Amino acid sequence: MIFDCLPPIAASQKLIARLFLVFACLTNFSSSILAQQKPFSFPASQLYSISEKIAGDSLAWPVVVSLASRKPETNEFFLTPTAQTTLRDFSVLAKRIRLARVDLSRFIKGGARIFAESELLATERALQEYDRAVNSGNLKTSKAFGDSFLANLIILGKALAARRMESVEAKLTQKNGLVERRKGLLGSWQKASIGDFFSEADGLRTGAESVAVLSLVDGSNVVIEQNTTAIIRTARVDKLNGSVKTDMTLVRGSLLAQLSANAQEGENFNFSAGNTSAVVRSGKFWASSAVKGSSGETRLSNYDGTLDVRSGKAVVTLKKNQGTVVLVGKEPMPPVELLPSPRLNWKDLDTVIYQDKMTLEWNSVQNTVQYQIEISDSRTFENIIQTYRTPSLSLAISVAGSVYFLRLQSIDKLGLRGADSPIYRILRNADREPPSITVQDWPTDLNGVGIRYTTRSAVDVEGETEPGATLKRNGSVVPLSENGQFRFTVPVDQTESFITLKAFDKSGNELTRLLKVVPVKSKKVAEMNWNVQQSGDTLYTVGTKIQATGISYPNLRLIFKQGEKSEAVQSDAQGQWKISLLPNRNEEISVYFESPDTGELVSVKKFFVR
Repeated sequence: MIFDCLPPIAASQKLIARLFLVFACLTNFSSSILAQQKPFSFPASQLYSISEKIAGDSLAWPVVVSLASRKPETNEFFLTPTAQTTLRDFSVLAKRIRLARVDLSRFIKGGARIFAESELLATERALQEYDRAVNSGNLKTSKAFGDSFLANLIILGKALAARRMESVEAKLTQKNGLVERRKGLLGSWQKASIGDFFSEADGLRTGAESVAVLSLVDGSNVVIEQNTTAIIRTARVDKLNGSVKTDMTLVRGSLLAQLSANAQEGENFNFSAGNTSAVVRSGKFWASSAVKGSSGETRLSNYDGTLDVRSGKAVVTLKKNQGTVVLVGKEPMPPVELLPSPRLNWKDLDTVIYQDKMTLEWNSVQNTVQYQIEISDSRTFENIIQTYRTPSLSLAISVAGSVYFLRLQSIDKLGLRGADSPIYRILRNADREPPSITVQDWPTDLNGVGIRYTTRSAVDVEGETEPGATLKRNGSVVPLSENGQFRFTVPVDQTESFITLKAFDKSGNELTRLLKVVPVKSKKVAEMNWNVQQSGDTLYTVGTKIQATGISYPNLRLIFKQGEKSEAVQSDAQGQWKISLLPNRNEEISVYFESPDTGELVSVKKFFVR
């Protein structure tokens, strides 16, 4: 690996050098492959996989859509060779960004939020703008902010390497609602702001509708949940080796700690609540503390590594996915297995929604008292937007943004928080295009109305609309196949009748199509005029040519037969027709009128020429 081949230098310098080398390798892209591209189309159902393959990221589908042409009648996208080349070029940047995100995470875990705040802010802002531009399909802006993110990441790495030895303990990096801080054990509670630093003996508390994230210098994060008070007892930086010793006390409420590898392996994080203390060798654990007068209890759930939980002289060790409860003045309860996580009733971890509201449903987990659902705007759940608890197996939620992440846990009768479910992603599709309605064999007039002229007592209406859409005929729902195809039959009245088709997609967009059924009358079909004297069925001609005209129905076919000869004419879109003949005297002319829609014989008229 490139990283392993670097000379022995500082870890942060290795990361910077790694960035340069990886970016250089990625830019060595073969132009000969691009020259072989051919135009191709693909269905909308493959948009995410095509985005992953060509643009380098499934989340880049808005960029693909911005460069593609869409065929509404087939719900397909078409990419020209030029568009493919543009997307291949963009995929190089997307791959760079994907690798750089890993390095950004390493910098953050290495203390970037503490040592290089302004540089980190500029880097994250550029990344956010890049993600926003990709989500809106703006290729030019995506490239600009993508390049800016990569450049700022290099600056961030250099700043972090230079300032790593600054003595700063912890910082408030996220908060929702009212969060307060206290300086020292004797200080008063004041409103806290993002960016506030916390030293030894400082306290932090949240209210009923607030959550906060405290970032430690070693890259660990502690999510302070609602109605919680926590105190940093010890926070010390070893300038010789960079290790951090942290002791935290949970006074009341609950918290979720996600520790860095350094904190986990070096046993540099200690935790206490009430008369309970724990030596942490875990990457992730949850704790809650409730005190009522002289009684109280502490709950601990461990998800990774081990926790040595002590109360008085007794110690129990929690392994992965085990928990315990400690009552005041009692020994810790023997470890119990945490409940497994519930799973959403989704086929995949990702789902696309088309409206702001949706209902989540999940499977039942035995011995669960409540289910907890956490929603965040980041995959790491550093910023939890909302937390819900419910005893039921479903929950209605509202989403206003474009991308959300959620996870679920089961809460058992002891109040222990179970294991996390897989992380699910919700993509809000801001679709503003109405679904199409295609109807076969119904020609449209200048106003877009589909018209069917028929001699039958009933006609079929057959076509298709967007898969997943809802189609209504005169207010009643029409059954659709998985591909959006439909077919139904309507009776033909004695007079003109209308059919109103309305298609609705999942985003609420709608399209209306009007159809008109016109019954063909044999009397009107046979109406015609000659340009010569006529008496009944006899035509009197003095010249060599005669002419017949009429106004009937559109697409009406007429066949004129004279002896062994025959000629045909078809009416135009307005139903008009005209024909010139060269008849022989004392000869019969037979006129056959055929139906516009079926070709069946409607009427026959015979004339004699004198």
